[in-house]
Amino acid sequence: MKLATDMLSSAAAVASAVGCTTMPSTPAAKATHDHDHPHHERAAATAGVAHGMLAIPAAAADGPKREVLVLVDRPELKLATIILREGTVLPEHSAPVPVTIQLLEGAGTARFGDNEERMHASKLLLLEADEAHTIVPDAGTTTVLLVHYLRAVQATGKAASDPHGQ
Repeated sequence: MKLATDMLSSAAAVASAVGCTTMPSTPAAKATHDHDHPHHERAAATAGVAHGMLAIPAAAADGPKREVLVLVDRPELKLATIILREGTVLPEHSAPVPVTIQLLEGAGTARFGDNEERMHASKLLLLEADEAHTIVPDAGTTTVLLVHYLRAVQATGKAASDPHGQ
């Protein structure tokens, strides 16, 4: 089975697992999400500095039904939020690198392989490279997802060592 589901208390734990302890403080770039995937090819890139605090956008009432905001785009890590308005489904797709997906706002279900699980802020969905998945928000809701593209894993085949000794 290509999937692992993990209960992590914060997205920062994933960032530290790949050797990234802080995030750049650059404005998010916007890209509409009006195609049938993969979304990693359409999101606008932002250059970042090596450190700083990163603001994660909240859902806005106005905007396209699917919106991607790239927060960090570095060789080892990409972070993006995906806003799904009015219950818009994120169609089945995959990413070329391992990803984690965390629900920040709203409610919905993740489908991957033969699995279907409710998403919660206290759960982190971990998917292998090229693993097909879809996100189905509850009808009429606005859902915000935080997606980590773990590029360091693709480049080295394993995560960087943990600087915190864990």
